[in-house]
Amino acid sequence: MAIHADAGAAEAVASLADSTLSIEVIVVNTGLGSLRASLAEALDRVVLIESPRLRMPGGTRNLGLAEARGPIVAFLAADCLATPGWAARRIAAHADSDAVASAILPAPAPNGRVALASLAVHMLMYCRRDPDAPVDRTVRYGVSCRRDVFTRHGTFLEDRVVGEDTEFNIRLPVPPTWEPGIVTLHRNPTSFAAALPDSWQRGARLWQWMTGHTSHPTARSMRSAIGAALDAMTMLKYAAPERRGSLLAAAPLVWCLALARLGGALWQSVRKARP
Repeated sequence: MAIHADAGAAEAVASLADSTLSIEVIVVNTGLGSLRASLAEALDRVVLIESPRLRMPGGTRNLGLAEARGPIVAFLAADCLATPGWAARRIAAHADSDAVASAILPAPAPNGRVALASLAVHMLMYCRRDPDAPVDRTVRYGVSCRRDVFTRHGTFLEDRVVGEDTEFNIRLPVPPTWEPGIVTLHRNPTSFAAALPDSWQRGARLWQWMTGHTSHPTARSMRSAIGAALDAMTMLKYAAPERRGSLLAAAPLVWCLALARLGGALWQSVRKARP
């Protein structure tokens, strides 16, 4: 799934290669630009759907879903990478589950190391999808489904900037099964200079989202930003011992990014309050 011909789409497609499986790969790109040139070497095995009209995430998902023919449908964003065995593990997990949720980790740099800023972003945003997260604390995203689930429960809402997957999951009679062995890599900002404004912008979007879900968007945004940082700190308890040194080093950055998110939310609230 890509917008504005995201340059990461080609690498995301390449990450799905699995010599043990024959899988259907559908790339949906909406908005400005085309991926035809960057995917030229893969077009014989990839279905490319492009639309000049920018779609929200739910609309992008639905375009691909309408084209898909396989019994199991999974989604991968252009800023993500599949780890080896990603598709095979999903297929195995669906033997007993209609919907399967996956774990997430920060994508490493070409040298194989994860930048400290990227790890801090992961802790703040995805600690409850980390493979080491206790099952009772996980949030179920990165979900793949059997095709008939969409027949029974409908497709994704197309008018939401975020949260289309949350709304869809609520419709399911049983929460998606948590499978930490299915790991997606997310390409986070790799420097603090890039992560700080990203977190600020996320705070502004968070406040905007809160306005449609609560009568106290500023207070709820503050609570969400601080709560996310506190959640991130729990990783120091449950993560594998060999990871704790890096997590401890990233902890101060987590709090800086949480404050930036809070600042973005407060800035947005003041900006909207001006006559």
